Amino acid sequence: MSTDLSNSQIYVLVVCTKVYGRECNAGQELGNDGQLHWVINEDPDGCTDLRMAGGLNMQRRVNPHVKKSGPEVTTQIPRGEPNKGHVCEYFTAPSNPHTFRYIMGPLSMPFKLDFEAKTYAEALIALAERNATDSMFAEINIGGWSGNKSVIRPCHSDICPGWFGEHNEPGIVNENEFRPFWIEYIEGVVKVGKGGQQTAFSQLDAGAYHGRVIAEVYVGISGWRNFPSYWVFNTPYVCK
Repeated sequence: MSTDLSNSQIYVLVVCTKVYGRECNAGQELGNDGQLHWVINEDPDGCTDLRMAGGLNMQRRVNPHVKKSGPEVTTQIPRGEPNKGHVCEYFTAPSNPHTFRYIMGPLSMPFKLDFEAKTYAEALIALAERNATDSMFAEINIGGWSGNKSVIRPCHSDICPGWFGEHNEPGIVNENEFRPFWIEYIEGVVKVGKGGQQTAFSQLDAGAYHGRVIAEVYVGISGWRNFPSYWVFNTPYVCK
């Protein structure tokens, strides 16, 4: 005997089983080179989540094949399709005069960089034509003047005492927490804004100032005087 189900309702019971991954913890340790390094103090195989402590206080999804440790200061974590981005952390020691460490480049125009900074004052970023400070065409100072003012100079401040794009906002950076920012470079114009805001708070037409547009750019960071700085770059570009 057969049963005709063409006019009947069929109910299907689906049982879902939750698959649990493994969370690994990473912390920062001071290496022999005087720089901070991220270290996973356990076997990274099988990790589906990485909790990063030591000031970042954030959790990110990661590829299970992460390096357990290494000499590099940056931490590059594949974030998967479609962005294929990197999360790169840096520490810049106090420096007077300030000296830039170049961490990316060359980057082809146009580009936009998202990053976070934690410092009492003077989060300094350089945009240069070469991997050298004497080729800088823009120096960005976020939270200068004891954290009260942000400006962009058309070269290193030791050479260019004047500035453009002055933005007065006390407490724009903080030594106890990361603050998000972005930098955009299009057709020679440098713009700086706060994370979550589309409008820039400071900008400089570096192309007009220098009389030419730099097409490929190196990015450098620095601390200043008594102010160490911590950085996190969320970027599709490879860090150094």
